[in-house]
Amino acid sequence: MDKLQIYNSAFNRTIHYLKQPQYLVYIIIPAVVSGFLWSVKSLIEGIFSFISLGESSFWNDLMFQVNYLFVLTLLSPIYGILSRKIIESETGVKTADGWKELLNDIIRMLLISAIILGIQIVFIYPLYLILWLVGLSSVSTIIGFFIEAVLVGFAFFDYGLEIQRTNVSESLQFIKKQFIHCLIVGTIFLLVIKIPVLGLIVAPIILTVFATLILTKLKI
Repeated sequence: MDKLQIYNSAFNRTIHYLKQPQYLVYIIIPAVVSGFLWSVKSLIEGIFSFISLGESSFWNDLMFQVNYLFVLTLLSPIYGILSRKIIESETGVKTADGWKELLNDIIRMLLISAIILGIQIVFIYPLYLILWLVGLSSVSTIIGFFIEAVLVGFAFFDYGLEIQRTNVSESLQFIKKQFIHCLIVGTIFLLVIKIPVLGLIVAPIILTVFATLILTKLKI
């Protein structure tokens, strides 16, 4: 199956699953959490605006990225369960889902999120600053988006990789082996979350299902 067929199949199956009532819970819970975090974010932005930091595009971008990374990390058990159900439905194979496995998944996702955020802080933000200082801020935006898309795209695939019990090192190798898939999924996510209010609510659910279905087609 070529890439186009994989994406077409995954897209159609994603619509199929999200139309089913039993999957509404995966939208309701993130909606509540995202709404709360959006309120906190607005409050913090108001404080920064008061101390004259509100107009900094760098700071606004940082707050936006921290916000969605926090959502992905905080709700990782929900997205992990969703990914598990999709894999079981697609393969017909029951996966282990005890408390021990859930705890391991949470710890693992926290570690993966920390690695992703660490890469952004250590590499992407200094790059932004350097290119901005030499008058190439537009270039930094493009490069930063590219790197961020790959990393966040990988995060969605990792929900399924967790279920396959790959270790963190093996999962990180997925970025190298399936670079294009990570880039495409991450790009879709970063575009969808730009939709006011609804973006951060629906994007993680859509991309979790979509990436998990791609993973099942890749048979990794």
